[in-house]
Amino acid sequence: MFGSNFLNKYLNRQFERSSAIGSFTLCVLSLSACSTNQESKHVVLSSNQNVTQTNYGDVSNVIIGGGMRSCSSMGSKEFMQEANSRYCLQGWSKILREDIAFTGLKASDVSFEPAITHPAFSYRIDASSIEKIRALSEQLMAKQIKDKVIAKLIQVREAKPETALSGMSWKALVDLLASQDISPAIQLKNELSTLAHSALRHSLVEPLETATQPRLLQARSVKFLSDRSSSAIYQTFLEATQRKADQKQPGSKPKIGIVTASAENPFNDRDISYYAFKSLGADVVWLPIEGGLRQAIDQQLCEFAPIFYADYANRGSLRDYSHMDLLYPDLAAQQIAFCKNNASALNQELMKLDGIFFTGGNQTRHLESFITKQAMYSVSSSDGVSEQLRLLRKQYAEGRLVVAGSSAGDAVQSGGQWRGRPVPMIGGGDSVKVLRHGYGQIDGPEPEAPGAKGSFAKNGGLGFFRFGVLDSHFSQRAREARLVRLVADSGVDYGFGVDENTALVVHASAADGSHHMRVVGAGGVFVVDARQAKLQSEKLAAFKIENIMIHYLNQGDSLTMTQAGDLQVQLSSDSKKSSQPMMKQAITAERIQDSGSFRFLKLIQKMGEDGADKGIGSTGREQNSDASEFALTIRRTSDSELRINTEGNLSYARLRLDIAPYPSNGVVIDNTLR
Repeated sequence: MFGSNFLNKYLNRQFERSSAIGSFTLCVLSLSACSTNQESKHVVLSSNQNVTQTNYGDVSNVIIGGGMRSCSSMGSKEFMQEANSRYCLQGWSKILREDIAFTGLKASDVSFEPAITHPAFSYRIDASSIEKIRALSEQLMAKQIKDKVIAKLIQVREAKPETALSGMSWKALVDLLASQDISPAIQLKNELSTLAHSALRHSLVEPLETATQPRLLQARSVKFLSDRSSSAIYQTFLEATQRKADQKQPGSKPKIGIVTASAENPFNDRDISYYAFKSLGADVVWLPIEGGLRQAIDQQLCEFAPIFYADYANRGSLRDYSHMDLLYPDLAAQQIAFCKNNASALNQELMKLDGIFFTGGNQTRHLESFITKQAMYSVSSSDGVSEQLRLLRKQYAEGRLVVAGSSAGDAVQSGGQWRGRPVPMIGGGDSVKVLRHGYGQIDGPEPEAPGAKGSFAKNGGLGFFRFGVLDSHFSQRAREARLVRLVADSGVDYGFGVDENTALVVHASAADGSHHMRVVGAGGVFVVDARQAKLQSEKLAAFKIENIMIHYLNQGDSLTMTQAGDLQVQLSSDSKKSSQPMMKQAITAERIQDSGSFRFLKLIQKMGEDGADKGIGSTGREQNSDASEFALTIRRTSDSELRINTEGNLSYARLRLDIAPYPSNGVVIDNTLR
């Protein structure tokens, strides 16, 4: 059954398979009847019928591994008439006419450029800007520093002609303030906090010449999305929220809140998420909370929300995100309105939600939007938790809210307690780096990059998924080892790694207290079960663990978490078992934790093809480093199971994984897997 061409076909199906659409058209919920589509197998006949019929009760979570395909206006100018532009079934002229999300919009209202470009901002020193600095709260700029800055600016105005004090670049203004020619000289980098620095820039920036023109919108359509896997994931979440809405008022539209806080520029991500869910027929509200607004709400300095945003957005960022309030004035105004009166308007919106969706980016930014940094280190589960998170947790616990998220929105759902231990949240880290150096506590947002050090939030994310550690972009970025390490280090039982364009769908507790989970989408879900694992007990020794049980599930496979906390795996009975008899043989491979290589998955595939009972892969050694190389040994036992489903996708259950410094097991890895 495992033919020689199987792997290439498998990977193509697994991660790109849904581009071939033909006559396929997804039947999207628009609160009106639509026809059955036999090919998609995801159907909505009316507002109160299921997308996919199950007997597992309401959906509580949709955990998406990122990488969802999108029918987006960005970069589609040449595809106004033609179909198939960036996963679109039709050209954008027709999409704008027929998708209910864009009612009232014209092509001239929408951006079709490949990327958002930011203008060069200019600065001036005049009486108005000085007064803005005077009006700053001392929580933004200490009085002593403020007096010194104002004195300098007044001296500059007296010494320079007015024409020389406008249209300046920020660098020119910084150099002017540092000049010894006019005292007092001010070294902004050394003398001002980052928050005060942002406040000064905000006070001195000149208005944009285009300020009176409405900004162009970034459009995204799900109704005309050609990728069936992404469509099925959207539809699964929508149907779950529809059930919540019907329970409150039959036939009403589901209300979905979107949180874009994980992005360095959450304003930029607002449109695409907003219009995607509008395209599905939902009532959508953008929740403009982010790390900066968190501080503005907590201090009730709402008029200074743009300053808090700029200060927070630029932490750990490779770009400058100052003055986004000038580029997105409508969205910045929403932030201020939601901040006022102790965020009462924001809290009211949260209580109306049937579903909430956390977008991709950096999960630490999501987390710091709902808790204080002190809460990451606190032993109390309530310290530093915002009123907004309390409300969401209450809604979720009462079964009135479906929580979904992609990429960072996957990882941040974890948290809570499992068998008396906190369930941590992965922050970042490359698998090989994490094996060698372990994890450190998150200290603010950091850019994710190959070779990044491991970071985690010990007390977890937002606390909507307590069954184990969550990870995303899984097979694509070879994250098997990083998930195993955090599960082992934290002492929890389980970890769940979700592939791109794939969702782990979690159902609410059944009558017997169990929770059912299933897979929807193009890829699979990797599951770590560490209950029988043996971890190296010597603290200073290199990481070593034995007898981790691993599973990999595709659409059609499922999991059940019993009330007692035992995980049961059910591979689809429609899939075929490996017919190769198992024999004592080792398949070996190099660099199986290289991002983008899929070599962990390929190694297990080769084991199935050859009937081998063992696969051994090395991690490789870092350049110019004496750090240990590791071997990952995968073992088949009598209860192991490898299956291929009807679409040619590999699933497996109850394989064993050992990780140890290489070559401690004495096996020479000669790269049998090519």
